[in-house]
Amino acid sequence: MAAGHHFYVSDGPRTRIGHIALAGQVLDAKPFMPLTLRVLDAFVVSVVIAGSGFYGHGDGKIDRIEAPSLTVVPPG
Repeated sequence: MAAGHHFYVSDGPRTRIGHIALAGQVLDAKPFMPLTLRVLDAFVVSVVIAGSGFYGHGDGKIDRIEAPSLTVVPPG
């Protein structure tokens, strides 16, 4: 796949443990989260399988993320 952002929206079925609403990957580009997605009604699970980057909290704190990592962000 070419460098950049690739996002996929799913209307897959809901199960007892939830559903996937948005999935994607970032290749050789800086990932971003639009401001409209900063407050969510559901958990966010982010998986980094290669490389590294940063996670910016809503309060301005920034944490480094390195592969392999799994980040879970609660609703709100």
